[in-house]
Amino acid sequence: MKRIAVVRSIGFLALLLTSRLIHAQNTGDPDRPYKNQQPHGKWTIWSDSLKTKIESTGKYRNGKERGTWRYFSPTGQLLKKEHYRAKFIQTRYYHENGKRKSSGKARLTMEEEYIHYFVDGKWKEFDSRGKRIATVWYNKGEEIRREDR
Repeated sequence: MKRIAVVRSIGFLALLLTSRLIHAQNTGDPDRPYKNQQPHGKWTIWSDSLKTKIESTGKYRNGKERGTWRYFSPTGQLLKKEHYRAKFIQTRYYHENGKRKSSGKARLTMEEEYIHYFVDGKWKEFDSRGKRIATVWYNKGEEIRREDR
């Protein structure tokens, strides 16, 4: 069951990353700042061509995500926050009511032909009221230990 949830999350993240990479390749958009033909500065990624629905917001520095990125549902609800650090991404998911759903570290590696995003280390899971219900440890996306509360 947990494995399915992680795979779904990773699939969702792959979709977001793919759309961000497609947008990042569009150097002809005057609303997007570039430096040396790489995304740079504050960005807003729109999920529609009319720019009425924000998909994500954040900053790039020389083509790489930096600082805090926020991801939104089509209805505008905050789904996830990622804070990019030097060697990992501090990640937090949210329930529909805005309470924290889970939080922990993730890693992003870029191979020659693909991007690999995986959860890593200690993750905390919370119920819809914000009460911690479990702590889970991962090693490169594989669940290695779980402690339910």
